[in-house]
Amino acid sequence: MDDLRNSSLCCSRRRWHHIVLIVRYRGAAFVVAGLIALAALGATLAAVESAGRPRPPSPTATARALCHDILGARALNSEPEKLITVRQFTYGPGSRPAPNAFPGLDTSQVVGVCWTAKPSTGYELYAVASGYKPVRIEGVTGVGFTSTPLPGFVDIP
Repeated sequence: MDDLRNSSLCCSRRRWHHIVLIVRYRGAAFVVAGLIALAALGATLAAVESAGRPRPPSPTATARALCHDILGARALNSEPEKLITVRQFTYGPGSRPAPNAFPGLDTSQVVGVCWTAKPSTGYELYAVASGYKPVRIEGVTGVGFTSTPLPGFVDIP
């Protein structure tokens, strides 16, 4: 009888040992699966959150919007420029048309530089910034300018 009891106790202990091991491994698997699911959820939430934030517009888009908002249909094209470039622009023998353009703005601020046209009289280049009146930079007429100048400054020697 003792042998029978010891043998059943032995098998019972082995069986419980196997059950405990299975539960441990399954429990560890559930923990790992839960951590993976949590990481995936976090990555998804981060992607959704960053997709919901509007990105700042590019300098080109900013210049285009400024030119069309301030000059309307007269704006033929646009180019972004830093304010310091507008203030330091020269043409001819040392002529600086806008050394004090847009007082109060930081010189690193992006402004729009836009060409406009007056029927059969030529083209004018303006610098524009939100909250300010347009500043005339230069004007061109003549045989060489029968079509809209390229965006930005015209290099006049």
